[in-house]
Amino acid sequence: MNEINNFLNEDQINNIFNQFSNVYVINYDKNAVKDKEYVGSVLLKVNIKKDKPSIKLHSFVMFRKNKIKWSNENICLVDPYWVKPFINNEKLNIKVEILKSKVDDDKRLYYKDYEYIELTLNQFIKRRILEIVGGKNSYTLIEAFFNFNERKSFVGYYKALNETSKHYLIEHEILSKKIIPQMNNLLKKLKKEWQELYIQEIKNDKAKQAIDQLIKKNKENKSANIIKLNSKTS
Repeated sequence: MNEINNFLNEDQINNIFNQFSNVYVINYDKNAVKDKEYVGSVLLKVNIKKDKPSIKLHSFVMFRKNKIKWSNENICLVDPYWVKPFINNEKLNIKVEILKSKVDDDKRLYYKDYEYIELTLNQFIKRRILEIVGGKNSYTLIEAFFNFNERKSFVGYYKALNETSKHYLIEHEILSKKIIPQMNNLLKKLKKEWQELYIQEIKNDKAKQAIDQLIKKNKENKSANIIKLNSKTS
């Protein structure tokens, strides 16, 4: 059974396609609010005029209450223009590795220690990559990787590869066959690590709990056979 059928029956789905056009069908929770905007996940795209490439089925998104065209308890319809990707910029208190020093017999000695600092997801990822990769060239590799990812979303893979190779002085073969694949794998692991830390932080915050429940439901329904519909369902 498609995930949408957990919330709407066939007649309701048909009515949506009959009465609405150019809307995302979004599963949301009224308690899942961040920065005065609802958080939800996209279940269907109904006759979209201008889709947003960054928003796919199952993507988590944010939108304001006054932009909802129609809603019931768990589902709402929103024009794509008013929908944006959900950005988790929560800060967590993370234990990080630091370098300290002390002077002993007029000689400065360096040693590793740890301290807790507040980090966003992106800050956490860069910090952990720096710890894992290490070495004097690690900062250049990290910045090259993130530059490539950012430029790829604007100019495509090959042009982003050329630009990054040119400005970060890294050969194409090394960048495409070694650095990018390794960093992508590491990125997946670190996002999972962040999610586990984020879950640990959830206590009595209803909004955070509601967002977490949406993420959990999305993972459970990941294998659901949901398709992009551009016409009335039969």
